[in-house]
Amino acid sequence: MRNRITAAGMLSLVVLLAHGCNKAPKSVSTTERQSATAPDVASAEGEHFVVTATPTGPMRLSSPAFDHGDAMPTRHTCDGKGLSPALEWNNLPVGTMSLALVLKDQVVDSKRPGDRDFHWVHWLLYNLPARARGLTENSARSGLPAGTIKGINSKRSTGYFGPCRASGKHNYTFTLYALDNWMGDLGPTSADDLQLAIEGHILGQATLAAAYQRAAPSQARRQRSR
Repeated sequence: MRNRITAAGMLSLVVLLAHGCNKAPKSVSTTERQSATAPDVASAEGEHFVVTATPTGPMRLSSPAFDHGDAMPTRHTCDGKGLSPALEWNNLPVGTMSLALVLKDQVVDSKRPGDRDFHWVHWLLYNLPARARGLTENSARSGLPAGTIKGINSKRSTGYFGPCRASGKHNYTFTLYALDNWMGDLGPTSADDLQLAIEGHILGQATLAAAYQRAAPSQARRQRSR
């Protein structure tokens, strides 16, 4: 009797297992498959990210602090607190793996006659991650996206220094480059060094311009408190 019950129990177990194996798998909707495999903006490539989303328009660089061509707010200059401005960008080209940012003042210097390419570099960053979509105000001091490397400005330092020319009105241009590579640490890097390093790797670029003319000394002292 005991043997018959054991045999019957084993037969029931075999039947249950066979039924489980033949059970149809749970169906997965197209939406569920896409959400599991399709990246929103970027996909992993090694330790870094590469943009895969098709842009909806031209690459664009802007700031919530001022419009393109407007005056640079005093708080971002040496007459104010000297804070780096907040920046925003979008529509990075497909394949973008890193970004580089340069802020220049194109000047005419009497000590450099005929040198049309002379400029002051106020800020230089590279290896900004492709998934970054902007910089907060004062990011030069308070924190940049992980992996970002600071280059050398015209004061031979690695930070941001705001517009501070002695006289006259000057035009300042932020240029953001979308690159197809991740350059690693290039060591002490000037704007000229960076330009050579990114040659052949630029997928797109966008600019943001601002002007600034220093106030009279008495007015400047009042503005520094802003």
